[in-house]
Amino acid sequence: MTRARENPPAPGQFCDAQRSRYRRQCHDPAVWLVFFTDKKTGETRHKNACGGHLNRLCDDLTPQAEYYREMFRVLPWAAVIAAHKKNQDAQEPTE
Repeated sequence: MTRARENPPAPGQFCDAQRSRYRRQCHDPAVWLVFFTDKKTGETRHKNACGGHLNRLCDDLTPQAEYYREMFRVLPWAAVIAAHKKNQDAQEPTE
């Protein structure tokens, strides 16, 4: 994905991956939500990734993540937002 994407799935969320050439932060819109468990603290954390940097982000996070069969849980942001809206609609009282 590039910045030219008109309707990013997660408004206000941007990629957390580092660009390889200059090691700067990528500021493309986030398309993927990556969950992992931190080795040191044991808490669940999350990062965002654009379409072009998902593999790079997972490679960069591998030393920090707890090693097990499924180290990362990767969800598309569009599905996360749809589930959130569905939960909000279900919680609203109907008259």
